[in-house]
Amino acid sequence: MDPKSPARYLILITQVGFSVIVPTVLMTLLGIWLDGKLGTHFLVIIGAVLGIAGGVTASWHFIRRFMPKNDEQKEEYDLMAGWNEESKGKAEDKTQEKNDEKE
Repeated sequence: MDPKSPARYLILITQVGFSVIVPTVLMTLLGIWLDGKLGTHFLVIIGAVLGIAGGVTASWHFIRRFMPKNDEQKEEYDLMAGWNEESKGKAEDKTQEKNDEKE
């Protein structure tokens, strides 16, 4: 997918949102249910905290897949995204070099 594509960022934002909200809601509901069954009042808090922690961890792992892994990839990604207009020709040169290497 094109790095400049709005769809790429929409997918990222949506996935991160669901990754945090769904585990938080599920663990909170589990805590409420357990509190009702056991007659306690603290499991809902524990469930919410565990849900948030799990959601944030899942989101972090998902976001890391979108991040460049080293300086060369970061530079290439910046060039492809058009964030460094002065070096746009370099991106085309690098792409051509990679295509030449594959052949």
